[in-house]
Amino acid sequence: MATQTIQRPASSTSTPAHSAADQVSRLTRLVTLLGASIIILVIGLCIAIVFVVKDHHEVIAVTDDGRVVPVIPLDTPYVSDARVLGYVDECARKIFNHDFVHWRTTLQESKTCFTQRGGDAVEQALAPWISDIVARELTMSVSIADTPVIVKRGIFDGSFAWRVQAPISLFRRGTRVSDVPRPFMLEVVVRRVSLDENPRGIAIDSLQLVPDTTRGG
Repeated sequence: MATQTIQRPASSTSTPAHSAADQVSRLTRLVTLLGASIIILVIGLCIAIVFVVKDHHEVIAVTDDGRVVPVIPLDTPYVSDARVLGYVDECARKIFNHDFVHWRTTLQESKTCFTQRGGDAVEQALAPWISDIVARELTMSVSIADTPVIVKRGIFDGSFAWRVQAPISLFRRGTRVSDVPRPFMLEVVVRRVSLDENPRGIAIDSLQLVPDTTRGG
């Protein structure tokens, strides 16, 4: 009986190689795509974090009785120069108007023009004058010789401030004696303060009386 030999088709040795190369190429593209996606995701996340961190929050202050007080940065003027000069004029009349009976009340009222530090300083500065009018039963008053002027303005110690000068004369009078008016140059530093500290937004932080030799007493 004749034996028939069945020939199988020769397998191609290049097909598996091509298939592996295609898989590597696809995997490479996939990895590249995933890497790019991750980079884009990270960038987007960073941008979102920046916006969240920089998110604006409006800050408000509330007084004890529930009134909302706007928060104004202390390094901005907030008030005009004219209002500052008017404030100095008004406060000068409070600071130097006392009598030997009601001086405690008037002195306390004048301290509303000041910061805490300024109020303590002016009380010490006025102590000799108060002692004199009490001892001699006098009244003390002030005359402002000319309009106050701003000699310097800008940011000092983190807050906006004005240095103001005003020529004044101080009087001490009584029923039996009256002193000769004494001329001084009043020098004050007006500083921006929070509105809950002073509704005007400003207060006197320091005060100095310099004898004015340019005017006769």
